[in-house]
Amino acid sequence: MIEAPLVSLGQFRLLTREDRGHVFPEGEFIAPGFHVVPADSRHWLVEVKNV
Repeated sequence: MIEAPLVSLGQFRLLTREDRGHVFPEGEFIAPGFHVVPADSRHWLVEVKNV
């Protein structure tokens, strides 16, 4: 539920879920959970763990 705090802040341009689909080369990389572009246009790749 990382989306809820980000949406409540309202200071972003883009929020997408990235961990769907295939990553190439397989086994060598792991896709992050989310791609966030805040209002200042930086790019954040966010991995969320449920531990």
